[in-house]
Amino acid sequence: MTHDEIDLAIVYGSADHPGRRVVRLDQSDFPVCSPRIMDRLSTSRDLANTTLLHDHNEETWSRWLLESAFDTTEDRPTVQRDLSEGRLVRLFDHTVPAIHPYYIVTPPLTHMTRAAQALEVWIIEQFKE
Repeated sequence: MTHDEIDLAIVYGSADHPGRRVVRLDQSDFPVCSPRIMDRLSTSRDLANTTLLHDHNEETWSRWLLESAFDTTEDRPTVQRDLSEGRLVRLFDHTVPAIHPYYIVTPPLTHMTRAAQALEVWIIEQFKE
């Protein structure tokens, strides 16, 4: 499949797609945990003695801890089902903007199919929840 054959793609991390329309998806990171350990993690001091899982490196945790003034962060799209079904719970309300967000990449708007336009609207709504 060539670049010209793609109606819509969701990409992670880079907005560099020359000749294509790029829309950044609204995304922020926040810490989540298993409900089984939630009671043990109510303050920032509790986090200091806990193994923190992360996606690529510790940068997201560092930013979250620094910005939230607290001594694994996740983004909503990747944990939404686990949150909805109770396998994960949010630890704190504070969020930080994603360092490496998701983007929708499409041909120029004048070349998008109606189906791709409808899908884009739906995807954007999912990221807002």
